[in-house]
Amino acid sequence: ANWLGGVGGANSIYNQIIIYSGIFGIGIFLLFIGSMFFNLFRNYRRKSTGMLYRRVNLLFFIGFLGMMTQRIAFPGLMTDTYLWVTFAICIYLGQLRQFEQLNADENIRENNS
Repeated sequence: ANWLGGVGGANSIYNQIIIYSGIFGIGIFLLFIGSMFFNLFRNYRRKSTGMLYRRVNLLFFIGFLGMMTQRIAFPGLMTDTYLWVTFAICIYLGQLRQFEQLNADENIRENNS
């Protein structure tokens, strides 16, 4: 604890977010994390995607779940760059299927013209 009247250190990433940005900030962060979990799991469950793509989504889902569970006991939102890289990869994997579908639709339109 910081006895000089300032905010002390947080012992988890979630406490750190609450200290820095309050309830509103933790709500936005949990929506951000939840959307990544939802997209990864949704892409794993889709039958229209290839098995390799489904397995990659499942592996990232499990790894991301473990990493965010580990963050209950450890801080490091600002300092752990691998956490932000993982966020970016999870977002990319979650949106990749939508981009593939848009490209496939454009290719069909071009071939029909």
